[in-house]
Amino acid sequence: MDPCHARESTSRAPTETPAPSRNIARWLAALAAIASCLPGTLPAADDFTVRFLAPPLGRPVSGETRVRLAVVAPPGNQPVTIEVTVDGQRIALLDHPPYEFTWNAGPDFQPHHLVAAARDNSGHTATATLDTPPLRIGQRETVSLVNLYVAVSDPKDKPVEDLRSEDFRVFEDDVRQEISHFTAARQPLTVTLLMDTSNSMGTGERIETARKAALEFVKRIGLGDRVSLISFNDSVRELLPLTGDRKLLEAAISDLSVGGGTALYDALVRAATALQNLEGHKALILLSDGRDQAFRENAPGSLHVFEEAMEAVERAEVTLYSIGLGARLESETDLTQHWTLKAILGSLADKTGGRFYNPERPGQLSGIYQQISDDLSKRYTLAYSPKNQSRDGRWRTVRVETTRPGLKVVTRPGYYAPSR
Repeated sequence: MDPCHARESTSRAPTETPAPSRNIARWLAALAAIASCLPGTLPAADDFTVRFLAPPLGRPVSGETRVRLAVVAPPGNQPVTIEVTVDGQRIALLDHPPYEFTWNAGPDFQPHHLVAAARDNSGHTATATLDTPPLRIGQRETVSLVNLYVAVSDPKDKPVEDLRSEDFRVFEDDVRQEISHFTAARQPLTVTLLMDTSNSMGTGERIETARKAALEFVKRIGLGDRVSLISFNDSVRELLPLTGDRKLLEAAISDLSVGGGTALYDALVRAATALQNLEGHKALILLSDGRDQAFRENAPGSLHVFEEAMEAVERAEVTLYSIGLGARLESETDLTQHWTLKAILGSLADKTGGRFYNPERPGQLSGIYQQISDDLSKRYTLAYSPKNQSRDGRWRTVRVETTRPGLKVVTRPGYYAPSR
């Protein structure tokens, strides 16, 4: 019976005398039914739902964790807010798509209870819950899927976009692997813009041109993409966390200012660490015009060294695009005199399946950012479950080939297996 149209029944056995508490309970139930039909207290609609897309159901989580939600609203209605709580504490209030954010689940794989409460503009409500389990002592998980984002070009360096799954062959440590997932469709991106704002970037129109190029890149991001902005000089600063809001990104980029030295390696470690535990296609776009060096002395600008920065980006499984601005990167060396600046920036790209660019003039930056945007959007996604399921923490080499001769294949050359 519809409680909004129900009438209270007064029939009962002739000899029954209701107890006062029984009458009170009946009146309270009737009032609750009437109240549920009043404006502002609408019941949940059957066609208004919210559900968790990430983190995956039944998987322990730790560190920076992406939380993603999907909402289905009745025709003509729009979700207004989604409040997300973890273990009873509100951690996010979302009011526009994409309904996602990054949550720090802590260093240990502890259990958590997530609740998403959504409300649309007609007052309908919907709720979803997700429980993440603990990682118990002695528990062993198999190595999960290895995801590869693969760029393929012809001898003229033009992207090849008509390949199918059967056109690829994947090898891990020279052992052929079976491709379990494949798509040529563009995948949502998680991108960090890592921008050098040291004193030397104030020369000429470098910073103004860099701002303009980054702004043009932001205008090309797609629905579901997220971008963060990190600047570095003597220190590393996250100017804006991951967001899909173009206006926020444009404002943060426009506020970039220069001064100080170059903490390049600290910036790479900071950016890679923030992305490491996130899922999906992740990219770092690094712009720098100099070596890692303090401003007023011939000393390192970072606490970390190059090798630590390299390992950080490899473990984060990001695609790194490095832009070295200047005409002398091939001859200038780092403070140890072991590496040229071109070799440093180039190896960061090579080890992650990205690309290295060395524009001599700031005016070339706009075209380079456009090339990066195109490269990210035209990559194939391959995934496989490795035949070697050992959790030994070792580096595994990965090689991708195509059956079509004469094509160039670019992807990350390997990954670190999970450790015990």
